[in-house]
Amino acid sequence: MEKTERLIAITKTVSMEVPADRVHIAVRSEGEGKTAKDAAKNENAVAEKFKAAVCGFDGVKAGLASVQFSRITRDGKAIGYKASRNCSLETDCDAEKLAGLTDAISDIGLNVNVTFSHEDASVRSELIARAVKEARADAELIASAAGVKIVSLARAEYSSVHVRPMMMRAAVNGSFSDGYSEPQNVTLEETVVCGWTIE
Repeated sequence: MEKTERLIAITKTVSMEVPADRVHIAVRSEGEGKTAKDAAKNENAVAEKFKAAVCGFDGVKAGLASVQFSRITRDGKAIGYKASRNCSLETDCDAEKLAGLTDAISDIGLNVNVTFSHEDASVRSELIARAVKEARADAELIASAAGVKIVSLARAEYSSVHVRPMMMRAAVNGSFSDGYSEPQNVTLEETVVCGWTIE
């Protein structure tokens, strides 16, 4: 009979709150018209305003998705078309720049979705190392209590969770509420599953 491998398996999750270093802004550009062509023209005018509003800021990466069309109906009858697409930008997390961007976008009356992230890979590596170390300590404690000895690491897996704080505001009278554009902290989380053979 094949001998069953004996293991102590530990799942360990660690987290850390860190300052955001990137900001992501998303808006939705829309236009309506009696024909799809008219709707596309009106949507494009809004998208061009968005591009013009952010083009003067250094280090901003902007993107426009493909235009999507839908019919506008009333009492079951088609009366026109709506064209829409997602517009986005990404930049470094600088409070002054963020305030300027949100103010510029608010001037064209678009709803804004802002999220913050932390992209420094060294922090993730630090968390993984910490999770493995803590998992090993837990395994040693269990082994000692059970009267067995840890031999070697047999398996290891990990997963990452990047919790992005999100703020949503509609532009009201051309401005955002005080404190809206302040960068937020981000919670990084790493989970490891480690299994050690025992004897």
